[in-house]
Amino acid sequence: MKKNGFQRPFHKLQIVSWVYMLFMIGIYGFLVLPLFPYQIKVIVSMFFTCNLIMIIVLGFICTLIDPTDPAVKEAKRAEILSKSMDLKKYPKICKVCKFHVNMDTKHCRDCDRCVLHFDHHCKWLNNCIGVKNYKIYVHLLVFFELFNILIVITGAFILSGIIEKNSFYDRLNEKLKMTSIAKGTYMALLVIMDILALIVSIANSQLLIFHGFLAYKKKTTYEYILEQRKKESKYKISTVKIINEREAIEEVPLEEIFEPYIENPQYNYKNQIENNPDRSQNYNPRVQPENISPPSNENAPCCDNQDPVDASSKIV
Repeated sequence: MKKNGFQRPFHKLQIVSWVYMLFMIGIYGFLVLPLFPYQIKVIVSMFFTCNLIMIIVLGFICTLIDPTDPAVKEAKRAEILSKSMDLKKYPKICKVCKFHVNMDTKHCRDCDRCVLHFDHHCKWLNNCIGVKNYKIYVHLLVFFELFNILIVITGAFILSGIIEKNSFYDRLNEKLKMTSIAKGTYMALLVIMDILALIVSIANSQLLIFHGFLAYKKKTTYEYILEQRKKESKYKISTVKIINEREAIEEVPLEEIFEPYIENPQYNYKNQIENNPDRSQNYNPRVQPENISPPSNENAPCCDNQDPVDASSKIV
């Protein structure tokens, strides 16, 4: 069972994100900022540094947070302290973890744990996004977007200035004192930086818009993808997907991957609602109270060998 995104093995996309940030910091900080006039350089440097600090801090916190269902942690503490646990307040039992969990909990096979208010598993952070780190995740996307927009805009100014041989070109010759070959390499690095930042900015902005749409609809990424899959499956005669002449796979419903649960026979739904009218333990901030219903056995089957779907990698 994974505790956070810093626990090995690291995902390859997580390592790619670190390399990307180091590349941008190096190119922008040492090759772009020195070409600005002093006053503009101070303003741009402050904006760049503030965004960079927020990305590092938010990314670190979002990766470090353990979004596991508190019911699982309570069960582990009770086991260590040899204390009894009130199992009647949890409506579901995970067939993989063997723990009693809250109503709005999904099991992530990448992390091998049950996550409260599961949104998706983010491979870029190597961690699940749930109720504990979702707001931090969205703020991280905002600052990351500002970071890339700044690089695209200022990088474009520098490139156009060098091409037109204005003050930026003169400053390049004066401060960096490059040869013609070095200038060509410098221009190539600037172009690569700007193109990468533009691509990442467009993809990240789409992700931000998508999460804004989800917030408006009061849905999670998982619920949205599940809904879309159900719409598509209405028109399919078979769930078998043909890869080629020799290979075919069976499309397994997401519920069988993320919801390997059975009902807790000790749980009394009506009494729990009467005793806890605010339903704080099972409350989903994106779901209206009247839409919460008792669990059913329809999605009980579990497919242990199926790899889970990463929602974030499909969007980004």
